[in-house]
Amino acid sequence: MPQDKKLTNVNFSNRFRDLVERSGMTQKELAQSLGVSEGAMVNYKRGRIPKAEELVRISSFFGVSVDWLLLGKDDGGVKEDQSWRNRALTAEQKLDALKAAMEGWQLAMERWIKKI
Repeated sequence: MPQDKKLTNVNFSNRFRDLVERSGMTQKELAQSLGVSEGAMVNYKRGRIPKAEELVRISSFFGVSVDWLLLGKDDGGVKEDQSWRNRALTAEQKLDALKAAMEGWQLAMERWIKKI
């Protein structure tokens, strides 16, 4: 049984690493999108199996099943109809961050102008 667990760890890390590479996102962006730390991302790539709720978030984000992540079973791989959704969600997050930064910059400029 321990041998099966080791195979699952290796296979999970390979599949996870492949999904990360295909996403085109940075590790930091993915960690934020998945709600995990960058350290957790490194651990997953090294073979650590995520907690159940993290596995569900990962599978949902990438549009794959938990079975495929852990065992390589089912239709496998990224479902194309989900990949556009993931990119759109990431773009929305980046836009929200940019808007927040711009609002902060605008407030700072207004305060500076009042001082002049």
